[in-house]
Amino acid sequence: MKVVYVGAVPWVSNAPSVTFVTYNALGIAQNDVETHLVVMNRSHEETDELLRQVFDTERPSHLSIHRLAASSHWHFARQVVPLIERLLDHETTVVTRAISLLPHLLWLRRKHRFLLLYESHNFYWDLHHRDDVHITRKLKRSLHERLWIPRTDGLICLQNTQQSLYRRVLPRDFPIAVLRTGIHRLFLPRIEARKNVLAYVGSLDAHKGINHLLRLAESFGQKYTIEILGGRTETEVTTWRKQISEKGLEEKISVSGWLTKAELHTRLTAVQWGLLPLHNTFFNAHVTSPLKLFDFYAHGIPVLAADFPSLREMVEHEKTGFLVNWEDPQRIGQLLEIAQPAYAAMVEQVLERASDLLWHKRGTRLLDFIRSLQKT
Repeated sequence: MKVVYVGAVPWVSNAPSVTFVTYNALGIAQNDVETHLVVMNRSHEETDELLRQVFDTERPSHLSIHRLAASSHWHFARQVVPLIERLLDHETTVVTRAISLLPHLLWLRRKHRFLLLYESHNFYWDLHHRDDVHITRKLKRSLHERLWIPRTDGLICLQNTQQSLYRRVLPRDFPIAVLRTGIHRLFLPRIEARKNVLAYVGSLDAHKGINHLLRLAESFGQKYTIEILGGRTETEVTTWRKQISEKGLEEKISVSGWLTKAELHTRLTAVQWGLLPLHNTFFNAHVTSPLKLFDFYAHGIPVLAADFPSLREMVEHEKTGFLVNWEDPQRIGQLLEIAQPAYAAMVEQVLERASDLLWHKRGTRLLDFIRSLQKT
């Protein structure tokens, strides 16, 4: 068996998609299957060195990373097709999360028979749901999904909620697999080293709900502090630091700037609670599978998460964290106090859940899905 995963992402960058496609490919390769990751090159450094520096990992022997020097998605597509054509054999499966590449890959499949899977990280098919995206973008994406997804051999979703949306519009027998986002490795927590620190990880985009953290910090006394571990650009970091300063919250909340994986893991050692303060948008409520949740789970950190259908799949209330109303910071503070006697038990339950979310297990499930399709 051979898997070619086409990411169409700038490798490397601070985009969450880069983290996803890299660890996903690593997870497939860890199943001793020949794996090829195809990305858009954005660095001059050696591939193995970037894996060590940025992703804190080594390259498995079964993984090849193809970094194409493409200036646009169209230029990238023109290079992807001949590359895949050279890699193809009778057991090759091509997977992509870039819907713009599907017409090119479908054209190639007419010449050479192979399995073609699309991995969706969104849902645009039925536009009645999408009041959170600009009309031009969602019309284009909706057309692409309707045209191209039914012509593939199968669909990969991140959540059951997302799968349910596609089940309403695709033929009943169309193959769909739910393969959750993963964890590269688990870190044995030392609870005694943790402080009264709550952490948010990632970008500071408005829809991530960062403003909720300011209100939460304002409601706290001196017992808890909040660390925002992220910020993709210096402008983003400076803007939020200014807001924190204007509210007089410098002693309660801080912004680190972007961290490497190794730096992030070191900072999370002292964190007691993870924060997922998402705004109530269609994407956040029904599709999202935030990477920060998996960073927390990898360290056995219980979470405070928005009470949305998508997060209810991943956060078991009062066991791996709390599903909360971010408009009620006082209640969140009460929950933190109530949870203290049960905190060690919650950490154990987080680690138990996390052990089933490793990237290599996701790779195993993907390969099982492929084998089921090869039999039909």
